[in-house]
Amino acid sequence: AEGGGRRPVRHRGDPRGNRCRPDRGRCKGREHHLRGAWRELLGAARHLANKGGGSVSALIAGSAADANTLIAHGADAAFTSAAPEGSLAEVLLPAVEAAVSQSGADIVLISMSSLGRDLGPALAFRTKSGVAMDCTALAIEGGKLRATRSCYGGNARAEHTWAGGLQIATVKAKTYDALPADGGRSGAV
Repeated sequence: AEGGGRRPVRHRGDPRGNRCRPDRGRCKGREHHLRGAWRELLGAARHLANKGGGSVSALIAGSAADANTLIAHGADAAFTSAAPEGSLAEVLLPAVEAAVSQSGADIVLISMSSLGRDLGPALAFRTKSGVAMDCTALAIEGGKLRATRSCYGGNARAEHTWAGGLQIATVKAKTYDALPADGGRSGAV
């Protein structure tokens, strides 16, 4: 390229053509979208907890200040991991397993991202449970999670339930609304 600079990278599948220039501290599009997905997951988890599903715990690869942000957006407890942001599923899996064990969680929600596509099945394998991928609706029925996802190219819907053990679901983006931050919320970090 003329001028000696690197060309902007267009993310595959991005219809808006957002470009990322990490060398200039400007990143828009896919990375920004994935960073906001945690707010939607907390909205989904809070929705389930309000329907009788218990408390909400969340894990973030970051500091205690980042964990307090999770609490402000709906988590009752937050766990931190020393893994750097953007780590692969293999790196994050031990931290996720530890957070699930410490919190006593029965349900795990994961964002349907490239990381979530790897992390959900890996966690299900390690815990000898099942995972429902690409969910568009979640409900609590009889104390168990009922996850709904599209199948057959969107012409039908499949509903998943678990007989026992850990219930893991990856949730499609924009399925749930993000909750606004409430600075008065408190929780365990």
